[in-house]
Amino acid sequence: MPPSKSIVVPNALLRQSLFSIERVVGPIGLNAVLRKSGMERFLMNLPPEDLAPSVSSADYARLNQVVEDLYGRASPMILRHIGETTFAHLLLPSLPIQNMSTLAFVACSHQEKNVQILRELANLSEQLNPEWQPTIEEQANHIVYTLDDCPICIGRFSQTPICHVYAGVLTEAVRFATGHLPSVEETECVAMGYPACRFEIRDRISRTIELGSNESILEPARTGS
Repeated sequence: MPPSKSIVVPNALLRQSLFSIERVVGPIGLNAVLRKSGMERFLMNLPPEDLAPSVSSADYARLNQVVEDLYGRASPMILRHIGETTFAHLLLPSLPIQNMSTLAFVACSHQEKNVQILRELANLSEQLNPEWQPTIEEQANHIVYTLDDCPICIGRFSQTPICHVYAGVLTEAVRFATGHLPSVEETECVAMGYPACRFEIRDRISRTIELGSNESILEPARTGS
């Protein structure tokens, strides 16, 4: 079932998204994004930091579309970075991080830490909007994070996954929990015609082994001296 365009994005999330856009592309870039997306009302007047309804998911999706339109091939990297800063400045302060400083948590494997932080993130998403109900599924060497009502791609059409902001959020969440940069790949997207957006999260070491590489992708290739 496709997500409803009437689903709303709360003020706090839109506010932090706009802050994140400004951090990445600067105030002039933010102004251009707001004007082109029809959100001029937020110029010099950001929404308050509360959970009251702010804009529809369709409006929020258009905001992301405008970033893609303005920045072209650089937009996936920009949008991922926007997602990373959104996690760090909005979502992280709201997570029960005291649970992640216990000896029991420290002793967990990367996979177990990933599952815990992603579950906390899913719970927080439901607090921001009860319509957002992500699911988490553990596989042998990766985790599947699925979101039916994705506010990033609603009403959009694409031949490739476009939820780069959400991928950035997931990347920063796992990096916070484990101290390691994960591989986060969106394999299915509502904009591509799938019923939900599906992300696969795994350690980069596992990803290297799956690719059959004899040399780590985290290190530059050795050259002759």
